[in-house]
Amino acid sequence: MAIQWGPTVSGSNGVKSALGIQFWGTEHGSPVRAEIWLWTNGFVADNYNTLTVSGSHSYSGSVSVNIGRGGDTIKLTEIDVEYPATYGQARSGSVSASLTNFAGGAPTVSASWTVEAKPYSAPRPVMDLTAVRQTNDTIRVSWVGDYDSWQGAQPVWTYWVGRQTDGVGEWVNVATLSWDTTSWTDTSTEPGHSYAYQVYAGNTTGRDSGAEQWSAVETSNVVYTAPLAPGNATAVKRGADVIVSWVNRQAYGSPQFEVGEGEQTLTPRPIFGRSFTVSAPSAQTTHTYWVRAVLDGVVSEKTYTNRVQLAAAPYAPTMLTSGWAEQAKPVMVTWEHNPADGSAQSSYQVRHRVYGSSSWTELDRQYSSTSSAQLDSSLATGAIEWSVRTWGQDSSKAGAWSSPALIQFEKAPTVTITAPSGTVTTDTATVEATISGVAGAFSWEVTWSAPGAPERKKTGYGTGSVFTTLIDGLQNGKTYTVAVRARAHIWGPKVTRQVKVVYASPPAAPLKALPDLGRGSVALTPSVGAPGYGEPAVERIDIQRLDGDTWVTIAADVAAGSAIVDPVPPLGVRVEYRAVTFAATGTSTHGAPVVADLERTTGFHLNWGRNWGNHLVLKYNPVMSEAPTLVYQAMHHFAGRTRPVAIVGTERSMVRSFSAAIMPEDTIMVDTVRELAYVGALVQVRSAYQQLTTTGVISGVKIDIPTGGAIRVSFTHEEAD
Repeated sequence: MAIQWGPTVSGSNGVKSALGIQFWGTEHGSPVRAEIWLWTNGFVADNYNTLTVSGSHSYSGSVSVNIGRGGDTIKLTEIDVEYPATYGQARSGSVSASLTNFAGGAPTVSASWTVEAKPYSAPRPVMDLTAVRQTNDTIRVSWVGDYDSWQGAQPVWTYWVGRQTDGVGEWVNVATLSWDTTSWTDTSTEPGHSYAYQVYAGNTTGRDSGAEQWSAVETSNVVYTAPLAPGNATAVKRGADVIVSWVNRQAYGSPQFEVGEGEQTLTPRPIFGRSFTVSAPSAQTTHTYWVRAVLDGVVSEKTYTNRVQLAAAPYAPTMLTSGWAEQAKPVMVTWEHNPADGSAQSSYQVRHRVYGSSSWTELDRQYSSTSSAQLDSSLATGAIEWSVRTWGQDSSKAGAWSSPALIQFEKAPTVTITAPSGTVTTDTATVEATISGVAGAFSWEVTWSAPGAPERKKTGYGTGSVFTTLIDGLQNGKTYTVAVRARAHIWGPKVTRQVKVVYASPPAAPLKALPDLGRGSVALTPSVGAPGYGEPAVERIDIQRLDGDTWVTIAADVAAGSAIVDPVPPLGVRVEYRAVTFAATGTSTHGAPVVADLERTTGFHLNWGRNWGNHLVLKYNPVMSEAPTLVYQAMHHFAGRTRPVAIVGTERSMVRSFSAAIMPEDTIMVDTVRELAYVGALVQVRSAYQQLTTTGVISGVKIDIPTGGAIRVSFTHEEAD
């Protein structure tokens, strides 16, 4: 390390001198040597001085100085002190030296030294790593840590826990734990898998920073969770027996299976295979069976089958179609099959008769599991009754006939839409339609929808041949499809019409702009008259300012005829404003732009407080300077490098200094400047010079008050949000 010199001093004999300190051993410590050096530019012979050294190294006594006429640099003394390097943390100290009662003056020097930290070594691996299954979804992983304290060579900062599933694939990090952890419980496991764990310890080369380093990896034993429950368990009747079948879902191993009902296990011992026959269960009750897997003595959850019952004739069908149907058209009828043994419908037979008749016409038996049939259009007149019976899995056992259901027929009504038509200019419209083919009361339904808008619906009742209703929520610019249908007992076909919605816009609001050059502000007053024919009323007025290429709203919901003030427009330019009117429908109209001339403002304008309402202008002899810089920029010295490394951030800072004159009689203005030092909030500074607008914080307020003449004020402003 080079000699670090203190300041040069002069002695009584005219000779100049300086003390210096040079350190040795700071790369590794123990000992650290401090050498004290003296320089003079001329002759000195002195043995009666006092050299005092204090700090991490100490010395006190006289030293022999004998330097010739041309001056020289000599070593006065050297001091060794044991400062061994420590793990993970640097050691540092400082030394001060002074030479008194010396013919060459009283030189002094101070310097500091640092012994770099010894880097930590990677930790030792953990010991006795084990994994134990606790339940189907938790596994406890434990180990014994082997590490030093932070003063030692191999401390531990953290433990990394990895997991591998089913013995394949990558080891996935599932936990990162603190140094004092010796166990961890995995709650994210699932049945039907095997799991193994790895743990290794980590630290960094330095106590608070440095490169990460890790111990060797230790791997645990493999732990198996409970097998997966069987899938697709079904019970199917076959004669007097029931066949229970299932699907093995276990990914590893060769599980066996148990079959049971209720609390009873039916298999005498666990079996291999995919099915089991339950011999001759009772036909008087229903049966639901369960299946579970067994692997290495661990059982899975139970999977239950469907409910079964031995073959029996179905009950009479229910839920038959009834009511009204359209005249002279085929009729689709449906019913609900009601098995007595749980089996599906295998066939059915339909019969019908004219309402009031006592004799039935039976149609052919149909072998189908579908609980529906179509009656011929020749039957669709007046009124008929119909009935149905079904068969289950036993084709020889017919169920009972159902109770008859009544169907009456009528002609469907027709609809003609007469309104609206063309274009709608508001968010509502009246729908008018004529009805034919109905005598007396009827029901109607109106729907309206558009792409990107949800369908809406209204229903109602009417008499006569015409009905009307109001539809609302029509969105501007969309084309709606209006659909109408009606019924007495059955719905007629839908009739549609396309309607385009184009809202009318409100009247524009003229705007007056009155600039105040003294305050650097603009007063703005909108006005609006009554809406013209077809125009909606104005619901609100917004005021906008053109900032660059963008119109920015500076005031919302301004009453017509009332004035608002833009306290901080840009200075040194002509500023454009406009009023925007809005109707309740959401349409708007942009008023003609007006210009406020702020080119001739002078000085610095400062605004702060709520809505920038506080104002101060400094207009005499204004001066501004800028100091742009990067927020973070530092030079770091690393071992092994001959030059420092520059660390530079990207954040920027802009600091400006402002000064101006205030006339002596403006004492209130001086008080305002004084209060700026205590604002504690953002301050905006504007100036026509360079069209400056900047927001930030004030500091360094200074007021120079001469005994006569102008008062000079200055401050520093740093940009901030």
